[in-house]
Amino acid sequence: MWLVAAAVAAQSQSPSLQDAWIRETLDLDIRAAIQGYREVARDESHPTFDRKVAAARLEELRRIGVIEASEPSSAKLLPESLVSSAEAKAQETNAKAAADLAKQVPRASNPASPEGKPEVPPLRPLVSAVLQTLSSDAPAFAADRGGPNRTRGFGGNDTTRVLERIRAADIARADLAGKLAEADQLRLRYFPTWKPEPWPADKSAAWATARANLVEWYQERQLSRAERDTLQRLLAALDEDARTSPARALERMDRLPFYSERLRAGIAAPR
Repeated sequence: MWLVAAAVAAQSQSPSLQDAWIRETLDLDIRAAIQGYREVARDESHPTFDRKVAAARLEELRRIGVIEASEPSSAKLLPESLVSSAEAKAQETNAKAAADLAKQVPRASNPASPEGKPEVPPLRPLVSAVLQTLSSDAPAFAADRGGPNRTRGFGGNDTTRVLERIRAADIARADLAGKLAEADQLRLRYFPTWKPEPWPADKSAAWATARANLVEWYQERQLSRAERDTLQRLLAALDEDARTSPARALERMDRLPFYSERLRAGIAAPR
């Protein structure tokens, strides 16, 4: 019950940019994502970076018709020159992609054609422009995001990290459902070079630390509903494993990329 209470308390706090981003990309709940982006954009207690990224995403959603044109705009947070530049870049890329695609038509009958692959139009041109502009000033960017370790939050490889989390969750859910062959196939496909770090000799102490890490992770307010549900199921399964032996719980963690790394925090690898 305390886990449920912790979840309710966490979710009652003001949403973050990551909350909204996860609602859109993991939960596929666009309405909840839009509400989150709006709250971040108008709340001056959030970092300027977060507010501008949220405003940029809202403007993109407006331009593709997800948000009604009659609804209030958050574009005023963005420099007009940045908006127009991103729009021009997107139009240029779209036109080039269309031209490249037209050139690809005869290639089906002529595989040896030297034409390259068409350039893919950006999915989030305005967000990309904001990220590129803000990231160009690394010191200010780091300070605004709360320190140098947070500068990669939603730029560069963030999409890759989100995708890895989705795939790791698929593996965890298969494992928790007892579909070990499926989990093995997914792990081999998506994390072919991944290997878990060895555990220290004291398995009981390692399990106690890992469990504490899992409980702390569960209480993070930016978790989506799907992530929270998976962590709750994982905790129950690991507790059941540990009743047999702590080593068995650790063995399950060794099958779960991403989760394994999070739960190993603070546990020194054997020398």
